Amino acid sequence: MDGEAQGHPSPDDPGISQVENLLHERTATLQALLHGVRDYAIYTLTPEGRISSWHLGAELMMGYSAEDAVGMSFAAIFTPEDCALGQPEQELEVAIRHGEYKGEGQRVRRDGSRFDVAVVLTALRGPRGELLGFLKLTQDITARRAGERALAEALRASQLARAEAERASHSKGEFLATLSHELRTPLSAILGWAHVLDRGVFDAATLKHGLDAIARNARQQVQLIEDLLDMTRIETGQMRLDMQRIELGAVLAVAVDSALPTATARGLVLRPRFGADPGWVMGDAARLQQVVGNLLDNAMKFTPRGGRVEVSLTRSGDRLLVTVADTGQGIEPAFLPRLFDRFQQQDATTTRRHGGLGIGLAIVRQLVLRHGGSVEAHSAGPGRGATFIITLPALAEESVLPTATMPAGAAATADSRLDEVHVLLVDDEADVRDITARILTGAGAKVSTAATAAEGLQRLVQDRPDVLLSDIGMPGEDGYDLIRRVRALPPEAGGGTPAAAFTAYAGREDAERALSTGYQLHLAKPVAPDALVSAVVQLAAPPA
Repeated sequence: MDGEAQGHPSPDDPGISQVENLLHERTATLQALLHGVRDYAIYTLTPEGRISSWHLGAELMMGYSAEDAVGMSFAAIFTPEDCALGQPEQELEVAIRHGEYKGEGQRVRRDGSRFDVAVVLTALRGPRGELLGFLKLTQDITARRAGERALAEALRASQLARAEAERASHSKGEFLATLSHELRTPLSAILGWAHVLDRGVFDAATLKHGLDAIARNARQQVQLIEDLLDMTRIETGQMRLDMQRIELGAVLAVAVDSALPTATARGLVLRPRFGADPGWVMGDAARLQQVVGNLLDNAMKFTPRGGRVEVSLTRSGDRLLVTVADTGQGIEPAFLPRLFDRFQQQDATTTRRHGGLGIGLAIVRQLVLRHGGSVEAHSAGPGRGATFIITLPALAEESVLPTATMPAGAAATADSRLDEVHVLLVDDEADVRDITARILTGAGAKVSTAATAAEGLQRLVQDRPDVLLSDIGMPGEDGYDLIRRVRALPPEAGGGTPAAAFTAYAGREDAERALSTGYQLHLAKPVAPDALVSAVVQLAAPPA
């Protein structure tokens, strides 16, 4: 019996041809699928981890051709760090043990560039469970990872911004509470002593003590308000500097002289240490005096009785160094980085020993920066004092004009009385009119007053005063309207009357506007009595 009769299939058997066609079709389909997948790297490995097949997606992703890749260990596309940790072997072991390994990491292309991947490694086994090799599927997730990192970074930034906003809100709340306290404290003293003096039951010593307390607390309130205005001008970019060639040593001398009475009263030694170098700089003398004054005030505030404050001026190359050092309570190291931030205080509790708004040092830093300099603080810690160093660019000697002078730092004094000088005072605040009139009358002047711009213009035409002092902020017509109407008058009707703006609008822009509108002087309230009298003397003086 032949093979066919014995049951062996013939090669021409239609069933065999059908199976072969089916296998060929499936193989062709798989090959087409593998070659058509370009976003994934698909390749197979031998049981030992060497590449046995390499398809188009792998070639596009990894940069190796099939000829280069087949036979190569798949560990060659891992990073050196992963290879050192045995990552390729671990993936194979997990796939053998559990049938599959899934994970994410980094791989290295043929050109050495790295990229992020998600991988699936599947163990391939035969009918009896024997290991035939592995199938590896790799996806490039670099863009996804970049998006995740960007999202994480944005989330981190958002969290930091929220934390900073919460801290700023907390600081603002502390600042407002401090501001309320700092303004109410001197106001309470002023109102309290005003009540005591109003009762009229006191001796000469009590009167002097009360008047001194009122003046001291009023000056304290003025300083608080000036600091707030300066901070606002700085933040809004409206702080303008009158830059001139000035002698820095003279600025320091004025600041030290101004601080000396306070140091003496507090039992402190205030010691200037200036060399022969005058230290010429380009700067605003008044603002630099304010900077040094703030540092001196800060040093004296935190230095106990018997302590020492030193001010020195030295040169380092083309820079001038102003150093203010004290033997006071020192600064916590953790607080040093925030020392020059606005509204920051080392002790912001209700039990703090020292007053202030926490903006003095912020103003110092901003003013120094606007002079092209820098400021830094050092302290060895609590109880070990503090040192502040200002660094400013020095002017070369040849650039210093021999006629450069230091503007006067102290308030002007009145060497002349105002006998026979008729002053018209226009102000809508009755208390201001009363005290100003008393000061001028005490200096010998004849004073007329008006509460509105319209009333002031009428009195000026009728009384023909020698000098006009006018507030700016008034209801209806303001001080600018008044001076424009005055200057519109003919000379014989008072149109040329010398005038000063006497106002609480104290900014440089306010002064410029007052002068451009028609006033000869700008006096910022409050004005010291001597300075007020001197201003009127200047206005009343006949033209040279």
